[in-house]
Amino acid sequence: MPAILKLLLTLIILGGVGYGSVIVLVNFVEPEPREIKHNVQKSKLKIFRDE
Repeated sequence: MPAILKLLLTLIILGGVGYGSVIVLVNFVEPEPREIKHNVQKSKLKIFRDE
């Protein structure tokens, strides 16, 4: 088998394994919802600036 076909076959197999692992993660892993808090100073807000 020529070298280019070996390379293409290897890349196709690796791509298939990567794609399959993404599909498995999407179907079997559930994210946990959580609350995120972040304090913002009034000087950073546009509505409180005196311009």
